[in-house]
Amino acid sequence: MALDPASLKDAVTLMLKKWPSWTTLEGRPTDLVNQKDLADAIQAAVTIKGADGKTSYTHIAYANSADGKDGFYVGGGTNLYTDTKNFDNLASWWGSSSWTKTTDTYNGLAVMQTTRDWSGLSQYIQVKKGDILTYSVYAKNTSGTGTSTIYWQLNGNPEGSYSTASSNPANKTVTITDSWQRVSATIVATSDGYLRPRIERSNENTNTIQIAGIKLEKGSVATSWSPAPAEAHPIYMGTYTDFTQADSLDPTAYQWSLIADKPDIPRLTSPDGSTWAPTIDNAGNVTWKKVSDG
Repeated sequence: MALDPASLKDAVTLMLKKWPSWTTLEGRPTDLVNQKDLADAIQAAVTIKGADGKTSYTHIAYANSADGKDGFYVGGGTNLYTDTKNFDNLASWWGSSSWTKTTDTYNGLAVMQTTRDWSGLSQYIQVKKGDILTYSVYAKNTSGTGTSTIYWQLNGNPEGSYSTASSNPANKTVTITDSWQRVSATIVATSDGYLRPRIERSNENTNTIQIAGIKLEKGSVATSWSPAPAEAHPIYMGTYTDFTQADSLDPTAYQWSLIADKPDIPRLTSPDGSTWAPTIDNAGNVTWKKVSDG
């Protein structure tokens, strides 16, 4: 079921409350106006209880093709890691020399594998005390079952030019089988510094481990994989509504339309009478443009 104009108008209204001085672009805090804000606002506006008492959920996904199959991903928390789709820039990954990029993909995501105990693929992330972070990744063994570990802290303090932060907990053990699964861990940073979230095969697992779709995000909920905002270039937005909170990872479940030409996103009138319309650029940023004077 497509989003109706009234729901979208309510959603945009909710978003506008974050920046009431919206009549001038200069007065708009652009860091609050992005693709995730739009998705969150739409979700907040259309999550309502129907006559049967059930809660409806409108799901939003993005893609590069009209059928949703090329570049598909579900809107969710911002991925703090970069190069997580194709691993094209291995130099950006700590430990990449211990991993091999395979020719396989999973859910359209490149697959990396290793037979090393340690040296988990990771990037340095600066945190403040009290930050809540969640790491998630698709993982499986090429055969067999074994336990691996999600680690957060650096191996030394300092590690090169980076000083480690502490976290609670410091790690989490997960069971990896020969079937793909999404594993995750959540921590609270207990001091300022840097973390390097990663999954490591560990010496408790003698199998070849494969991973895909790494995601690091703020908050305590592991959301579906999505690229970092700077790497997101969606052309189409897909939606559907049902009574299940979890998002479908099947592109055929969504109704797709061009983002730039989506007709049911309303135009709004500013206090001076001018009319404004939202557009989403290739980086996923929402920009409000004046389309007529008052």
